[in-house]
Amino acid sequence: MLIEAAGPVFARNGLAGTTAEDVAAAAGLPLETVRAQFASPEELLIEVLSSQAEQRAAEASWLLEGSPTDRPEAAAALSRLIIAVADKDADTAELHAELWLRAVREPAVMARLAAQGRRFDAFLTAVIRARFARLDPGVPVPAEALATVLNSLVEGMVQRRRSDPDAVPDELFGQALLWLIAGVRSAGRGDPI
Repeated sequence: MLIEAAGPVFARNGLAGTTAEDVAAAAGLPLETVRAQFASPEELLIEVLSSQAEQRAAEASWLLEGSPTDRPEAAAALSRLIIAVADKDADTAELHAELWLRAVREPAVMARLAAQGRRFDAFLTAVIRARFARLDPGVPVPAEALATVLNSLVEGMVQRRRSDPDAVPDELFGQALLWLIAGVRSAGRGDPI
C-alpha cells in the first residue's frame, strides 16, 4: 500500500519535492511508519520504480510463457510492451533521470540503485533459464549475463525512443531480441556469430 501510494506523489512532486509527510498522507499511514520502512526518499523511490519494473517484467514473462517458441509474434508482443512503457510512462522517465542524477552525486544512492539493478537482473535470469530449459535445453545460456544485456537493452531503447521515436520503431525491440536469441543459440552450438 505504501509503495503504491508513493508512486503518484513522486510523479507529481519529483524526488526533490517529495517528503515523508506527503507519502504518509497519501498512504493514510502514520509518518513514523513511513520513516521506519524507508530511511530516505531515494530508497523509497527505488522501491517504487522497482515495483513498476517488476510488474512489467511479470507481464513480459507471462507473454513468453504463452508463446510456444521464440517467434516473431512473441517478439512483437514484447515490443508493444516496451513501446507502451516508453510512450506512456513519462512520469517514470523523469523520476529515473532525477534518481540517476542524485546517484551520480551520492555513492550511497548509487549503491542502492546498483542493488536494485542486480535484483531485477536476478528476476530476468530466472525467466531466461526457464525459457531456455523449456525450448533449448542443449544450449548453454549465460543467463546472468544475458539478463544484464536485456535489462540494459530495454533501458537504452526506452530512453532512445523517448528522445527520438523515429529511431526506435515499434518492432525494433522484438527484432533485436530475436537477433540476440539467435546469437545465443549460435554461440551455444559453437557457430561463429
